[in-house]
Amino acid sequence: MRKVLLLFLPFFSFTLIPAETAGELTISVENIDPPAGQLMIALCNSRENYNQEVAPYIGRVLGVSGSKMEVTIPGIPEGEYAVKIIHDENSNGKLDTNFLGIPREGFGFSNNAKPGMGPPAFEKSKFYVKETCLISIKLTRF
Repeated sequence: MRKVLLLFLPFFSFTLIPAETAGELTISVENIDPPAGQLMIALCNSRENYNQEVAPYIGRVLGVSGSKMEVTIPGIPEGEYAVKIIHDENSNGKLDTNFLGIPREGFGFSNNAKPGMGPPAFEKSKFYVKETCLISIKLTRF
């Protein structure tokens, strides 16, 4: 489960979006419990930034305002993406884990892909953005 923790370390590196853009992505996040703290969202456009070899394509941190929230990211070029989310309940900027490395806070992946002994593969989480795209992620915890 330490791999799940490592999945979210470089969350705060932001990338500028090119001026020539195709569409927008709306992410609906459900099962935010408790409705407090912040959501840390990473939009990844490659296997490398999904696996933390480089920073995510776009990162967002949002204050939690309810048990369900939506975030829209405009200016997304057409292509394949994957999303990772942490529900940072105590707003300490990281995914808290127990002594075994098992997450104590909620998390989720696009396609609601389930982790095993680490995060799900990029291929299980990826989706395609063309003009507009709406995805729904239900947060989970162990």
